[in-house]
Amino acid sequence: MHRIRRTIPAGIATSVFLSLLAGPLAAAEPTARPADTAHRAAGGGYAYTLEQISPLTQSHPEIDFLGPYYYFVATNSGSLPDTYRLKIVNYSGPMSWFPQVCLRAVCFPDSTDLPFAIGESDTLGVQVTPFDDGVAEWDFVMESLNEPALADTFHMVLYAGTAATGVIESGVLSSGLELRQNVPNPVRGHTAISFTLPRQDRVRLGVYDVSGRRVADLLDGIRTSGPHTVEWDARDPQGAPLPAGVYFYRLDTSLGERTRRLTLVE
Repeated sequence: MHRIRRTIPAGIATSVFLSLLAGPLAAAEPTARPADTAHRAAGGGYAYTLEQISPLTQSHPEIDFLGPYYYFVATNSGSLPDTYRLKIVNYSGPMSWFPQVCLRAVCFPDSTDLPFAIGESDTLGVQVTPFDDGVAEWDFVMESLNEPALADTFHMVLYAGTAATGVIESGVLSSGLELRQNVPNPVRGHTAISFTLPRQDRVRLGVYDVSGRRVADLLDGIRTSGPHTVEWDARDPQGAPLPAGVYFYRLDTSLGERTRRLTLVE
């Protein structure tokens, strides 16, 4: 887990990221900074703290899935309210790799603005859906609209399908966190979802439809290390049965996330 603190006095303005939007990767190298480096400047004004939760290089042996989620916790640590622009610079084929910038579980195709009061915190990041085997790269950019020099770029890489064979995920994701395929699948009425934690952790397990909308909350709390199983009756939080179709279930922890697909049938 890494922390970046970025503090820029009011009145300094640059256009650091305009070149990223004007051309391909070869025309502008990513300005990603080491995640374990603290950036500070004297004075007050606009400032934020960005805590990186998941590694920036990940691998997944499946394709046509929802995830993985590269995520951060952002806090307005300055003395003024601010608005941050969150955006994606995609260096991969847009028809076969679909990264989205996210606020919590709500995702946007290209960019979104995040108003932040003083001291406010929120979870944000990038979710990607690959439809082909291969390797994809993109940048996640966070910048202050009131102080353009206050910005950071994170270069992300995903290995999917056969390209993920033999790839070691950077950071903590290769630490024993496991989410198994639900049984039975396809689902008629009830199914069991199992996962394994390498250590005690706070976990959240939810079900999403193909648009990324969360349709069921299965678990949100502290669980001990070891195997766990959650039963699900294929109903939404109001108790109504969900329609037949393809869904995704995702396990979120401090070690990262895991996502799998299930099918509901009548």
